[in-house]
Order: sequence, then structure tokens, then C-alpha cells
Amino acid sequence: MIPSARIRFIGVLTALTFWMPAIAPSAEEDDSWAGYGSISVGGIWPSLDVSRTGQDAMYFGTEVAASVGLEMTWLRWDVAEIAYNWADSNVDGIKGSTSLLSLGTGFRVGPFRKGYRFYPYASLGFAGARMETQGTGAFTEYSNWGFEWNVGFGAEARITDRFRAGLRYRYRSASSKAVPEFSRGVVTADIDIHSLSIELVY
Repeated sequence: MIPSARIRFIGVLTALTFWMPAIAPSAEEDDSWAGYGSISVGGIWPSLDVSRTGQDAMYFGTEVAASVGLEMTWLRWDVAEIAYNWADSNVDGIKGSTSLLSLGTGFRVGPFRKGYRFYPYASLGFAGARMETQGTGAFTEYSNWGFEWNVGFGAEARITDRFRAGLRYRYRSASSKAVPEFSRGVVTADIDIHSLSIELVY
């Protein structure tokens, strides 16, 4: 059964996809702000640590993301970004699945000048993140919002005057606290994610 958070994410992602063409780059001057949108999909290599448990693990998973923002010559501001990561997990020897829904903002620094064909950059972002673990015994209903920060780098190549395609690496670190069903006391969950994704910008 698809988690309700994943259904909501797919709905928001679909809405962003239809909205993006309306805010695609249109500015003529290098020093003016231009709107853009992006969508991406990739693989993740996560690690999970839940307090009050023994050995915890997550396995190779998937990330999908979308953003809308503003771009200038040397700066791109992802004004609003939504990302969803999910993977199989093992908490205290009990198998299940863990997901991370991130809603945040971020900045990319690099040569985004209109006439260029290649765009390397470094990135930094912050987000509110909802971690959810399902099918893991006492932690079946573990879900709560926490804080996430992320850093990364990537590169894009111009395909046409309107479209760019690129490869992006990111490291995410998120933490949240909750009182799961059947658990005594507050449980802290920390998740670290390495991701490599293909991104389309327009």
C-alpha cells in the first residue's frame, strides 16, 4: 500500500510540473533575475540511527524532487523545493520502510550566465523534514517533523535555449524526535542520505 505521504507528494509534484513552464527563464539581461523550474530523480545511499534500538540500517532507495526559483548570473535560489526519499529499512532487526519528505529552500553558486553551455555549481539548503518509519514493530507509527540541512555539487549542460540537463550529488542530514506507539519515552531518529540524481531545468 502506498503511504499517504507519498500520495500527497505525487500530487504536489504533478502540480509543480504543470506550473513550471509559466515561470521558465525569459529575462534578456544577465544581471536580472529569471524564473525557472526543475525536476529530478535519482538513487540514494542512506543510513539510519534510531535511539533505544540496536543495529539500524537502510538500503539503496529512490529520490524524486522538484523546485521553483530565481536565477541570476552567479546565484540560483531554489525558493521552494520539495523532495521525497524512500528506502527499505531495518530497525532493531525488524524490516520495514523509511521515508523522508523535505520542504525547504536552497542556494546554488556557479556561473549561470545565459551565454554559457556548461554550468558547474555548489549548493547549500535547509528544510523541514518529515521522517516516517513503517512496518517496524514498535516503530510502526513513527513519524514526525524535524530539521534538515544539505550540501552538494553538480553540473548542467545546455540542451536548447530553454532546457538544461545535469547530474547532481547531495548529502542530506535530518533529525527528528517523537514518541512512537508502544515505545517508552522520546525516541530520536537521525538519517543521513547520499544521493545522485539526474535533473532537468527549464
